[in-house]
This record gives sequence, structure tokens and C-alpha cells, in this order.
Amino acid sequence: MPIGISEEHAELAASVRKWAESQGSIEAVRAAESDVSGLTSWTARAAELGLVSIALPDTSGGGGGSVLDQAVALEAAAAGLVPGPLLTTTVAGLSIDDADLRAGIAKGTISVGIGVGGSLDLVDGAFSGRVPVVFEALSATHLLLAVTGGRHVLVGVDQVAIEPGASFDLSRTCGAVSVDGLAAADVRMVVVPDLDRMHDLLHAFIAAEASGVARWC
Repeated sequence: MPIGISEEHAELAASVRKWAESQGSIEAVRAAESDVSGLTSWTARAAELGLVSIALPDTSGGGGGSVLDQAVALEAAAAGLVPGPLLTTTVAGLSIDDADLRAGIAKGTISVGIGVGGSLDLVDGAFSGRVPVVFEALSATHLLLAVTGGRHVLVGVDQVAIEPGASFDLSRTCGAVSVDGLAAADVRMVVVPDLDRMHDLLHAFIAAEASGVARWC
């Protein structure tokens, strides 16, 4: 049974699935088995549909919808095997207090991978450290990484070293990220007001995607 049971949610899910089919999502996932570079473009494609910004405020270019609306869309996208960092980018947009970042996500110019476990140290004005698991490390444009002391930093993927990790899901990527002496002036410190809420959103949207994938079973 799908997450959304209202007529509006059914129409939303149907439109997302139809869009996924028209974009050749399944073929893209198959191609990712040998080359994941093609996954990066999918966030921009999804942004054209408004898929990653449904619950962002309209002042940032979002749809002003609810978290449930967003979950319905992500469930449908997963049912269509839409690849790329849609989930993590959506979570970042709803968790980071940064209007410019949200606007970039809504436009499709920014996609975000999220580090879980591990953190960076800031010593003498430079960041160093290793984050062993970063969701969408190979398919996002930016990475949200924790800094010792409860802060967070947003770095470009070209500013870090990424060690690809094994993924059983070809539509998603993960990897370990290492940073060595990255000047604080060259990165963007961001505020995550409620870290527990970010984790809750991550878990909720993962469950929504799992519900969508279950349609294949």
C-alpha cells in the first residue's frame, strides 16, 4: 500500500512515475554498473520537476508542501528507480538553515551527499579528518560533513579525496571521504539547527524509498 492515500498524493505519485519512465531511469541505473558519473545529472533533472524541493519554502523556490508530500514523491521516484542523490539532497535542503543553499537545490545546481559517522577536526585554520561513510559521495556536487564540536561544513567534491565504497544498490553511491589541510576560508560552514530532525528525515525518507522499491517484489 502506498504512503499517500489521498487523490492529490495518488496524482503526484503517478506523475513522478511517468516522468521517471520518460527519462530512462532504469537504463541509467543499468549503465551505473560500469560508470556512476551519469548519476550526477539526475538531481538537476529532478529539480526541473520540483521533485527535490516539494517541502522547501516557496521563498526559496520550493513548493511549500509538507514532509508527507515529499515522502510520497520520493516513494514514487524509488518505484521508478530514479538514481542519484535525490534523498540526501532533499534532507539537506530541509535541515540546513541556508537560504542560498535551498535556492540552489530548488534550481538543481546543488546536490548534497551526507556523511554519517566520523567528523573533521579544525586545527590552525584548516580541516583534516576522515568520514568513513558518506551517502552519495560519488554522485553529489557537495558533501555535508560533521566537524568535531557539533558544527557542519559543506565542501565541494573537488576539495576532498573520495574512496568509492561498495553499494548493492546501483542507483545510489557511497564512499569514504578524506580531508587533509583544507583551509577553513575555502569551505562553507553551515548551520544544522536540529540534528535529530535531520536524522529523522533521513530515516523517514529511506523508509519511503524502501516502500517504493518494494513494488518490484
